[in-house]
Amino acid sequence: MTTPLSTLTAKPGQGAALEKILREMVQHTAREPGAVCYDLLRPEDGRADTLVVYERYRDADAKATHLSSTYLRDALERAAPILAAPPKLENLTPLACIRHEWTTVEGRAAEVLVLPIGPVSLVYARTERGLLACGAIDPAALERFGIPAARVRPTTGNSIGSLDDLLAGEVREANAPAQALGIVAGMRGRDAFARL
Repeated sequence: MTTPLSTLTAKPGQGAALEKILREMVQHTAREPGAVCYDLLRPEDGRADTLVVYERYRDADAKATHLSSTYLRDALERAAPILAAPPKLENLTPLACIRHEWTTVEGRAAEVLVLPIGPVSLVYARTERGLLACGAIDPAALERFGIPAARVRPTTGNSIGSLDDLLAGEVREANAPAQALGIVAGMRGRDAFARL
């Protein structure tokens, strides 16, 4: 398994613009079957213009696929004018990892998991109230624990591969706690998420 670590420093005041570009990279990379982990991190020491990307790939071929992607090339071109220096790159040996992120979706905090499983991914977004997930999650099983959960099917493509796919999808099934929140089959994923 190959594991690069990249530290990127934006020009003063450009950290938010760099973060936006790199968050898009997380979404694109989540669709790569050979990508195991792609974490976007910020130092806690107050360096708002510094971001770190921790990557893990199944093997050298998966890493090469990522490095040759058009979206990586486009992101680097968009980032170049706002970087204070070239990215600092290191290769690491992985010991353990869980792939997830905390983000804000339309002003609401959410924990998002994208776990590649061969050619598809297990994807869910969890709020403080419940869970919106791809078809691999069983809402009925979560109902036994009182957790509102809805399963979403894709409206484009063959599977849910990212948070964007989840929000653009259509609710296929909602358990009783989710229905109590007004989540019903046929509802857009984004509308269901707003009720969680």
